[in-house]
Amino acid sequence: MRAPATRREFLKATAVTAAALAAAKPAVSQPQGGTGISGEKGSDSSGPEAGIQWRPGGPKKETVILDKPHVVTPDSPYMNSSGEIANKRFVLDPTRIGPTGFPTGTLGKPFGGLNPLSAFGLLTLPPGSKNIRIVDCEFEGPWRSIDEVPELRPGGPRYLKGIDMYYASGIRIEGCAFDYLPTEAIYFYGCVGVEIEDVWSRNCTQLVRADWMGVPRNRFIRLNRLHHADGWGGADLTKDTDYASVYETGRAIGTNAVSGYYADSEISNLTTSGEVKAALKLANPVRVALDRIYSSRFMIQGTMYWNLSGDPSQGNGKLGAYNPTGFDEQLGDHAVDVMITRSRFRPNQNAWLRGGAGNTVQLSYHQEKIRFRDCVFYKPDQSVHKHQAIQAWDGVEVDARDCLFVGWKKPADPLPPFPEQTIVRVGTYRKPGSLPASINADFSRVNEFRR
Repeated sequence: MRAPATRREFLKATAVTAAALAAAKPAVSQPQGGTGISGEKGSDSSGPEAGIQWRPGGPKKETVILDKPHVVTPDSPYMNSSGEIANKRFVLDPTRIGPTGFPTGTLGKPFGGLNPLSAFGLLTLPPGSKNIRIVDCEFEGPWRSIDEVPELRPGGPRYLKGIDMYYASGIRIEGCAFDYLPTEAIYFYGCVGVEIEDVWSRNCTQLVRADWMGVPRNRFIRLNRLHHADGWGGADLTKDTDYASVYETGRAIGTNAVSGYYADSEISNLTTSGEVKAALKLANPVRVALDRIYSSRFMIQGTMYWNLSGDPSQGNGKLGAYNPTGFDEQLGDHAVDVMITRSRFRPNQNAWLRGGAGNTVQLSYHQEKIRFRDCVFYKPDQSVHKHQAIQAWDGVEVDARDCLFVGWKKPADPLPPFPEQTIVRVGTYRKPGSLPASINADFSRVNEFRR
């Protein structure tokens, strides 16, 4: 029997695997170009094979010591006249955190007149920020274990982020690295026209989170060449062992590398290694193109919640799938038009204790036009349950073509009805408000299967 790998060996192997997958040729069909916002073929040929550096190159960085999250203003000493913050290393001084945490200040009133916003980023861009570039910078927290982070109020350090943005536009974050942050490396909501490229996070709970917070959805967001490694989290492993790392006792994994609410956006060349739950979780995406996603698994949640009670008063006035009051439904109330191309999903790629179990791709709660093209799905662990490559559950319309399914024999044509399906699971909750789900009828004929 092969001896179990050490954590160091595992992380090295997964990093090499991620790089190899990124450089590999598609397993089924030849590249046809990424799908852009406009639906035209993409022209980006740089790809992850161009190499993502852990530490951005260039001249030695100037270190900026902060005693609290800093709100960026036009007169910030490290921002030049053209609106660029470049070649800086931002770190927090833990010795200057008082007994009640660090003061965060306020950033003004958010959209809708809700409570004042607080600054939680080493750099926080206030509402109305425009045309700012943050390039070749590093962001680092002072703690070397998530358990060392003090839980203090107000402005508890456990909420510390690398970059925090609210209602900003024309922002570009390029060539940056984030390390030892107890929450997200980059967090934003209500933003338009944000580009994040050539970014790496390590020992952060999450790389990017695009939230909603009762504001219009984030639109025209472009994420390209991102890697998230060695995520950490604050789960209590004595109560929930599912979130434990495979290779380090007492270490809880981080969450999904990228998550959030996007519209008219693109995410490409996203890889993960180490203690990461998954590459990507999207909620209510509208017209989103995903290309070259390499990780353990992937999830789309078409709406935020599901009402199984049969009582509309328990579901924001809706049976079945629904969103809470205040969610922006101007673009629709569920996921529509998502294209996933040239991606690889291998359940055991990351050091998550339960990473090999569960469905490889989970699609839930009312989704239309979800398409997979030229993707590879590896079989999850089926020692306990019959997990699927794709679960399409309640009101989901999925179409998969030119894909390779590794670990399954070719299914019957047409697919047998649930529960006999083993490679995909299509169904409804059979409760009030449930909607039928579907997968392309020629699924068995237009994909490849390898035992």
